Amino acid sequence: MFCKRCGTRLFSWRRNGTLAGVSLTTFDDRNAFAPTEHIWVSEKVAWLKLDDGLTQYQGTIPA
Repeated sequence: MFCKRCGTRLFSWRRNGTLAGVSLTTFDDRNAFAPTEHIWVSEKVAWLKLDDGLTQYQGTIPA
């Protein structure tokens, strides 16, 4: 789903309807939530180091 005014992605639905992804930019306080896992780490830039101990998935979260 995209903002009708500016085109920014707001959220997305998983095809089977079990999960919704909400963009962090839609919240007034982006510090209100802490990450619990990392998805699509196979697509991250080489210089980004994810060493916080959270679960990492090469792609999306397994169904």
